[in-house]
Amino acid sequence: MKSLALALVLVIVAAPARAQQVGTCQSGEADADLDVNNVRARLYNNGGFFWRGSGNVYTVPKEGEVSAIFAAGLWFGAEATDGTLRFSGVRYGPWEFWPGPLDENGSPPDDCADYDRLYSVYDADIRAYEYDGTLTDDLRDWPHHLGAPVVDGDGIAGNYDLAAGDRPHVYGEQSVWWVMNDMGNQKGARGLGLEVQVQAFSASCIPGFHPSIPDVRTINKALAHATYYEITTVYHGREVLGNMHFGWFMDADLGYAGDDFMGTDTTLGMGFVYNGDDVDASPEGYGYGTSPPAVGALMAQGHLNAQPITFDYGADYGNRRFPGPEPPTIRAPGHFLMMQGRWADGMPHTLGGDGYGGDTPTPFMFPGDPVTQQFWSEENPNGQRGTLQPGDVGYWPGSLGNVQSSRNEPGDRRVLMSSGPHTLMPGDTMRLVVALPWAQGGDRLRSVTMLRETARHLRNVLTGVMRYDIRACPIPVSAQPAHPAALNHYTLRQNYPEPFSQQTTIRYEVIDTVPVTLTVYDLLGRRVRTLVDGMQSAGVYDVVFEAGDLPTGLYFYRLEAAGYVSITRRMTLQR
Repeated sequence: MKSLALALVLVIVAAPARAQQVGTCQSGEADADLDVNNVRARLYNNGGFFWRGSGNVYTVPKEGEVSAIFAAGLWFGAEATDGTLRFSGVRYGPWEFWPGPLDENGSPPDDCADYDRLYSVYDADIRAYEYDGTLTDDLRDWPHHLGAPVVDGDGIAGNYDLAAGDRPHVYGEQSVWWVMNDMGNQKGARGLGLEVQVQAFSASCIPGFHPSIPDVRTINKALAHATYYEITTVYHGREVLGNMHFGWFMDADLGYAGDDFMGTDTTLGMGFVYNGDDVDASPEGYGYGTSPPAVGALMAQGHLNAQPITFDYGADYGNRRFPGPEPPTIRAPGHFLMMQGRWADGMPHTLGGDGYGGDTPTPFMFPGDPVTQQFWSEENPNGQRGTLQPGDVGYWPGSLGNVQSSRNEPGDRRVLMSSGPHTLMPGDTMRLVVALPWAQGGDRLRSVTMLRETARHLRNVLTGVMRYDIRACPIPVSAQPAHPAALNHYTLRQNYPEPFSQQTTIRYEVIDTVPVTLTVYDLLGRRVRTLVDGMQSAGVYDVVFEAGDLPTGLYFYRLEAAGYVSITRRMTLQR
């Protein structure tokens, strides 16, 4: 097998072609919000998610002030045929990916800034265009030529013609698409030569199921508190890369960061973070309070190699865990080892305790059930059960009526999900879908139980979510819309005129008799006007927004209806 791989490399190298180049690109500055349902997630085109050096945005519920995830990032590592390491990964910067695709030689654009854009299209944007020709910039400019998927409506493959029937292949109620590469500039470790296309998406429900069905209501709730990320990698290098691993790094900081636990569900391929204390609160009072939720990273679909390898990491323990503040490029060999089930010093993860120094290697950390306090979990890391009384050292109130004598101390936690090993041949494409479920129960351990149920729902309905023609749950025949413009969906149109100087009109559509609110917020998320608040029947509504003495700037308006629909758009006030 090794000699065959070498022969392939020789043939490829002998072909006349310009060598792969490393560019001089600057890090991307563009961003966009995934903003459907009850999650707001800030997206970037640098390989990192939710944080880029200032305030982080992964807020659940999105109208609150508490963040569920601090930062996340993509990791890719592989070995070339000569044994050298290729690695590109993001924790907290410096960023290892740059805007734009790679050319046929595996080289980045001359100026990556030309591609510094994230394209956000709502399903409602498409329906508005079909109804009255309303056209957003991102719908008009959907980058099919860069790889953004298109539903062919004109019978001509490879083009994008809205007027002739082509449409963006959006998933759910909103999709954000962008493309990056790992060759745009110099970094500490040699890149793989990857073009990375990402489609982040969110949905409110699944077509074909009526929302009154109990199981469907549960699914809708799961969808309302989750986001998905389809990650497609195209390998443009000229070497055969072996032992390739894909990783999703996540620093949850679930509410207050200092009291978290983590775990692994090997049956789902999910790492998760939950609260280690009964109350999630910092000394200053920041946190989720008395009903702490749980959040996970789920390998939902794609090149999973049968079973994704799942690792969870707790607080830093010197060089054998995350090596302090240094970026992955400085410690790339150590980070690559972590993706393969070894600590940064090369020691294998082992069963029991904190996963270091034991006799039994394992690819999973803390896979025991914390709800039943089963070994090996942070509730029971050493396999000991106790019956301590209040006042005893190590006592804590167990939700099942008993206590643990070997419970870990809650603290700041990290999660790394890894899929591999894979082999990359020149021109190969890999695809993975990562889902981020969130669930909140009556207490911290019930939240873990609900998180697992949520993750199963998200995986089971993923194919339905990714259908282009998805709409909100259909309405009963007796409640058909009173106006043909309703188009069987709740819709929030772009205000007109836009920009505006004193007043503007906001049009929206309702498909049933439901409670409706229409609210205006400023750039800091403060509510400045409530335009509608009450029951409304099916139909099309126009509401005039009088800006009054509000200052010039960017504002947001949000339609909420039926208890699960939430759509947000932006508008600009110019005096």
